[in-house]
Amino acid sequence: MNQKVSLILSTLLFILGMQISQAQLSISGAGWNPFNITPISVCQANITNMGQQETVVLESRLFNSANEPILQVVTAPFVVKSGMNPGHLLPITISSFSYGVSGQAQFIRSNHTLPSGSFRLCITIRSLTSEFTDDYCDEFNSDLNSYLHLVYPYDKDTIEETHPMLIWAHSEPFNVLIQGEYFRLILVKNNSDQTAESAVTVNLPQYQKNYVNTHELQYPLELKALQEGETYSWQIQKISNGSIVQKSEAWSFTIKKPGQLPGIIFASVKSHLENSWHIPRADILYFRFDEGYFSSKTQFFVRGDDGIKIPVVVDGLDVNNEPIEKTTVDVGFNRCALNVKKNNLKKGKYTLEVKDSKNKSYYLRFNVN
Repeated sequence: MNQKVSLILSTLLFILGMQISQAQLSISGAGWNPFNITPISVCQANITNMGQQETVVLESRLFNSANEPILQVVTAPFVVKSGMNPGHLLPITISSFSYGVSGQAQFIRSNHTLPSGSFRLCITIRSLTSEFTDDYCDEFNSDLNSYLHLVYPYDKDTIEETHPMLIWAHSEPFNVLIQGEYFRLILVKNNSDQTAESAVTVNLPQYQKNYVNTHELQYPLELKALQEGETYSWQIQKISNGSIVQKSEAWSFTIKKPGQLPGIIFASVKSHLENSWHIPRADILYFRFDEGYFSSKTQFFVRGDDGIKIPVVVDGLDVNNEPIEKTTVDVGFNRCALNVKKNNLKKGKYTLEVKDSKNKSYYLRFNVN
């Protein structure tokens, strides 16, 4: 009897010892970089091994919020030593990998970075020595590359068109949208003394377009023309499963009355490139240059899609926005006008560079249609 009890206890202790030994191999986290999504980077798991060194294989799977596979990777066998094994130091080589067929998967394959959205990374470690496995999953949101903004009509602008072209921009291709996601454009008529944000939030839409898949959308000709003298506000919204998950600023514009001169909006050049694009009005790009000191001749350049920088002629404007002859800029607010036709700028996207007397550069992006 004692021999049977001893045998049972020995067996139980052996099984328990095996379970404890196997449980000593685990994944404690992942050190991947969302700016560098590659088969290697999604396998950089931090592995804790409290036992002897073991030969293992990692299987990594990246999914989007719709549970569509983005990337699946299997490593070749490698050895993990006892103790902590940081992911970036693992001796990993890839045995096989495959990307999904969704737009997000192809975007990541081409750009090696995450688009905006929710994702889930799961990594399985499989021991070839003891056949033990451990799973690790992490869910996270990405908005590293995400921007959404309006381009034209400018905020608080006065325009002549009663069926205007509404232009906006965002950071990623339309094909990275997943099931249940789309962009919506809303245009509303303002009440008196109403802000643009309040108008698009409270007022009933005069025009609403769901599933927008272009950055240039004309107010439909079959709809009643926007009224002269009235102010309208608009916004672009990103919808996911019926909820607004991202939205642009709300901008307003006014349709000019007969005989009323449209106002001029001066875009500001900045010391750094911004994401927003500006549109010349009647072939003229109006911009302001804020100079903090007296300067000598200021230089103006544009750079097109071909990357070639060329000098351009820029006119200074007086307080009545009339051209004045000058080769220098004044202290403070300087009104400037770049005539795209006179400077032979063809259709395309350009970056304006203003270089002051201290050789400091200021920039403005604009689009010639």
